[in-house]
Amino acid sequence: MNTIFCSPLRYTQGAHATQSLGAEMKVLGLRGHVLIVASASPRKLLENIWRDSLTQTGYAFSIHDFARECTAAEIASIVATARATIASEFVHNEPFPVTANMVADAIMAADAAGR
Repeated sequence: MNTIFCSPLRYTQGAHATQSLGAEMKVLGLRGHVLIVASASPRKLLENIWRDSLTQTGYAFSIHDFARECTAAEIASIVATARATIASEFVHNEPFPVTANMVADAIMAADAAGR
């Protein structure tokens, strides 16, 4: 069986890379409200960095507290948060319309592949 890795057109990593999150999103042409899905530990470490980077580049954002277990209920909770905070601007980096159900299906598929 083949394993397929699908990635964005641009990938950034390195020390303090998160500090340039907003600038990198601008380069990609992403727009709209940003929803970050994170559990407690990364949120504690990175929330101020996300806030600085995103607000300095003009992005409004919110954080969904991920319960650390990829379940149907957690995915439904993420989708509900996205719908409530992002309204019609759900996903912008695909060349076709992306629905909340497509995102939920992708999360479940990624979780299954990682098990």
